[in-house]
Amino acid sequence: MKVSDDLSFLWRRVSAVEEPLFRFRELQRYEPDLWEPLVRNGLLNETPIPENYLDEKNRWMLVRQVNGKLFGVEDSDEPNGFEVLSEDDVRQYCFSPSSFADSLRRSNAIAGKGLQESEGFVRLGDKRITSKDTLRVYLSIGSGFLDSLELRLRALARERSRSARVVVFPVYPDLDSATEELLEASNLFVTDFDTDSFEINWPMSLGIEKSKPQHALICEGKTWRFIFDGEVATVADSKGIRFLAKLLSKPSEEFSAFALANPEAACESLDASDVEATDSASLRRYKERILDIEEELEEAIAFDREDEINRLEDEKDSILKHLSAVAGAGGRSRLQGEKEKTRQSVLRAFKRMFASLPVGRDHIAARLKTGYTCTYTPDAGEVWKVDPPK
Repeated sequence: MKVSDDLSFLWRRVSAVEEPLFRFRELQRYEPDLWEPLVRNGLLNETPIPENYLDEKNRWMLVRQVNGKLFGVEDSDEPNGFEVLSEDDVRQYCFSPSSFADSLRRSNAIAGKGLQESEGFVRLGDKRITSKDTLRVYLSIGSGFLDSLELRLRALARERSRSARVVVFPVYPDLDSATEELLEASNLFVTDFDTDSFEINWPMSLGIEKSKPQHALICEGKTWRFIFDGEVATVADSKGIRFLAKLLSKPSEEFSAFALANPEAACESLDASDVEATDSASLRRYKERILDIEEELEEAIAFDREDEINRLEDEKDSILKHLSAVAGAGGRSRLQGEKEKTRQSVLRAFKRMFASLPVGRDHIAARLKTGYTCTYTPDAGEVWKVDPPK
């Protein structure tokens, strides 16, 4: 049962706690389209199985693994039994301040990087508001108690600065009137942001308009409308233009060439465990395991241990099938060969796409990285509207 249509509890915790944890069970109470994008974009990262967790009854439970199963034991001097757990019961996510800061920078054309601090606030960077004027932007996370927050805001207000400054909060703070007056006199503003678009709600006195896409790539059936710096062109549908749309929709995010070429299986990657499992060292370990299995089989057969015989034979068959699947002629890894073929195929698709682009070709080529992994890294303030095929 979903308890709310927003994640205000999440942002309140981000405001108060540095790198807070969120249990899967509490996120599960909300609509997936509210919190799953935070997982996909790296703002919420799954952690290893914890040593303890807080259950639904607010009891601290110790996590124990026995024979591949999870159990929770009450963390007390007199534990009252145990309970069987699923992975979802103990699954939790850690909030990533660096990914959060980068998302705000991308969505608001702020030039900056890292998590450098000033008076306890993260310095997001500078935003150009006129040809001569810039705005210094800070982020407040893990602020703790309100009284300490107001002290830090006052300290920041006393710092000398030629430019106006803004501190962005996940949840707008309830400041006392004396602090608000000091901030206003110091040309220091506080604000929050739209938790869906990550666009900062700039104070009206700064006269900043919300970011608008300067460029667009819009699918219109068998053609695409391509807009670059106000110039409009029509581009035929192709693999390359679809690959570009994927990268533009997730700026600065890396995709394997395999994921681009196989969108229906984008969760699979030839750069991950499949390829690692086919290198020479792994193949050697597989062959050594087969020899061990054959020795164990002889012993199991001698003592007529039928269950063990079946288990060992199944494991041996599984290894042999895997080796047959990944080893090509001469013992070469078939997957390694497929990886290279996919890289070349994606590269050719991009080359054909560039030949068809009437505008923006040099700009995109300079920011597009291709290879076994591909990514598009936009300039600060560069915003694309992308409408992929339905």
